[in-house]
Amino acid sequence: MAPKRLPNVAQALVATQDSPRTSGNELQIRRSYTVRNLPSELDRLADVDIPSRVLGPWRASGGRRELRRALTEDERTAVALRASALVPALQGYDPKTDGDRVALALTDMYSSFATARREDESTVLGRIDTVRRVLVEFPAWAIEAACRSIQLDGVLRDGRRDLRWPPSDPELIAVIRQQLAPYRRRLVDAQALLEAKPQEPVKQYRPEL
Repeated sequence: MAPKRLPNVAQALVATQDSPRTSGNELQIRRSYTVRNLPSELDRLADVDIPSRVLGPWRASGGRRELRRALTEDERTAVALRASALVPALQGYDPKTDGDRVALALTDMYSSFATARREDESTVLGRIDTVRRVLVEFPAWAIEAACRSIQLDGVLRDGRRDLRWPPSDPELIAVIRQQLAPYRRRLVDAQALLEAKPQEPVKQYRPEL
């Protein structure tokens, strides 16, 4: 039997979404991402091929790797396009355009736990409204993916999957960060590559005759 859904909670939250932020007569619009239209997790050219061509060896000190040679114009363009595709996909969600998605994801996730289904609607409504405000720095697609993962597999506690108690805010945020981690890593690598400097030529010591 499918878990009972908390009645009207998501609909009530959607009705109370914040107004869009505007600057004069200009409306700020962000692209809305889902797991289906995200940038690819691996861009072979920008993430692997170009770095392997141009980056020098790892430093024992742990500092940034230098370039064996400068990026060509085409290489720099490819890496810059990769970074520019990742940045908006990692931005926090817009409460006006994506608030309903976040509310629905949280509602479905909490509804999968019997302990949450026994709470009265006003308590759950308050909890979800608070949590979605806490999560505003994260993109909607990552929140949805994390909620779906918890809904299916429960919360990892002490090495075991707990399907009885819903996640605390830190536990939920940890799962969201897991969803974001590979994309954040790719963005950091792309930005570091764009900022890297070519190695200075090694000066050859020639003894005076």
